[in-house]
Amino acid sequence: MHFARCFVSEECRCFVIAEGEIAVRFYNGNNELIAIKYTSKGGSVDEPSEEERFVPGFSFVRWDNDLTNIQKDTDVYGIY
Repeated sequence: MHFARCFVSEECRCFVIAEGEIAVRFYNGNNELIAIKYTSKGGSVDEPSEEERFVPGFSFVRWDNDLTNIQKDTDVYGIY
């Protein structure tokens, strides 16, 4: 069974992914969801753009998790 994707929006904070896909959710320094990337088990994802991770008054340093060899749904938080 395959499901259609529903991307995060202001109105909807939920999403459904296709069977076998892994979701990597990115949060900024204010713990706000800024992006969701998808991969397969063992895959990798590209990080969100500089514009997406921008938080006024803070400097982005790195992500708290590796973005390669993803094995399960993962939450990734920016370190500022």
